[in-house]
Amino acid sequence: MPIRRAGLAFALLFPAALASSCRSSQTQFPIGIYDVRSKDHLEALRRAGFNWVHDGGGSADPPDAYLKEARRQGITVLATPTETMKRGFAETGVKPHWYVYDEPDVHKVDPSHLKGLIEALKAEWPSAKFGFSLGRGEALKKYPSLGDFVMVDWYPVPHLPLDSVADQLDSAKNAAGGRPVWMILQAFDWRKDPQRDATKPRIGRFPDHREIRFMTYLALVHGADGLFYYTFYDYLSADKTLLSSPERWQAVERVAKEVSSLSPWLGNPASDRLPDIPAPLEHSLWKTGRSDLLIVVNRSSSSAVVPNFLYDRRWRPLFESKRHLDHVFPRDGRGAGYIGPCRVVVLERRRTFMWIQVPRWLVAAISRRAG
Repeated sequence: MPIRRAGLAFALLFPAALASSCRSSQTQFPIGIYDVRSKDHLEALRRAGFNWVHDGGGSADPPDAYLKEARRQGITVLATPTETMKRGFAETGVKPHWYVYDEPDVHKVDPSHLKGLIEALKAEWPSAKFGFSLGRGEALKKYPSLGDFVMVDWYPVPHLPLDSVADQLDSAKNAAGGRPVWMILQAFDWRKDPQRDATKPRIGRFPDHREIRFMTYLALVHGADGLFYYTFYDYLSADKTLLSSPERWQAVERVAKEVSSLSPWLGNPASDRLPDIPAPLEHSLWKTGRSDLLIVVNRSSSSAVVPNFLYDRRWRPLFESKRHLDHVFPRDGRGAGYIGPCRVVVLERRRTFMWIQVPRWLVAAISRRAG
């Protein structure tokens, strides 16, 4: 059978499968980073897997040049609605995504005031998208129906449990009313800020790669609709960025590249779950037309037993130095498999297709109709 006709027959007979595959390949899960102030950094961020940036409250570059370079790199700009940025969007014709307010709950902003800001921007930019961030997920109850998307920032290192990220995201999702919720994850050192008691030494540190990765995948498992990292600009060293600190940059970059590679799945969350994965393990499942993606996270500070079905050879570990499942889930002396504390494992399972021989008369009939 000619390949062209076979492809035509498949497309006509199985349009749903083809459409599903196309949708998966076009999905772009938002992966962003805050305070990118120069267009010169956009290419490096795009190579690292980022497809969104926050402009830092006003780019150091001319806004039109900044926005043009972002468009060239395929990056969406989440911009603070300053007058200069408004002119930049008007000159380039790029659709704005406005960052209307930073933590209105922390600054005790009345919901009516935030609503007024959004409505004024909507009158000026009717096709734009509007979002704001919150310091706590539960605070979203105070701002119902405001914004096209909502962001929650929660920075636990080193003073709070890492998995508190999930609790904040859950609270926001419960109050979102269908609005997408994006999680802003920690990529900075708390010592950049003064302590409440200014007489005490500043406490903090930059999260390591393991912690950033754990918070990232925990947010995905709990339904984050997008991810941002705070921050690219280094407040402890004037005019420096994460690129000035290779160890810190690599800790963030490695995670962003992983998530970027998973974008075809992340736009297709599955409604079903796997009941055989017990607590303290948490998981989520995504599907494309070709394969399933399973993320398993151990929220516990102790090792946890994994179910035997995860040793099925159809599961292929991703991002592991050793790909054999016995290395990913080591067994103890009694033969039980386990996963380490605050550990993340990403598994892919490819689906097998049954090839169907299409009768020649059917291919001929389809070709005549198409021709």
